[in-house]
Amino acid sequence: TEIYTLSLHDALPIYHLLGSVKGSNCEFYRNGTWYGPEKAETHLRGKYESLDKNNLIVSAEDFVEKVATKSSWSGHPYQMKCGDQTAVSTHQWLNDELARYRGESENRKK
Repeated sequence: TEIYTLSLHDALPIYHLLGSVKGSNCEFYRNGTWYGPEKAETHLRGKYESLDKNNLIVSAEDFVEKVATKSSWSGHPYQMKCGDQTAVSTHQWLNDELARYRGESENRKK
């Protein structure tokens, strides 16, 4: 039985971010290799679940900082590259997506 430490309200933005990575058609750079979006999502989800079990993730911002910014193994930053666009840090890509998600959520409440 899995025990989730975050409330649904706090977890939804994280699951949105994971889904955005998976559905992005962007490549994910980790430790010298580019991966497709499904492998990226699988890696980030596994890392998230490991930290969440130990109560180390309390918000979407924690997820971005502790899970999706850099390799815990090498310390090298993760990157996202979408089509012909210049690669950007995964930190920036996810924070931009989080801002879009929260803006859309606020608009739905109005």
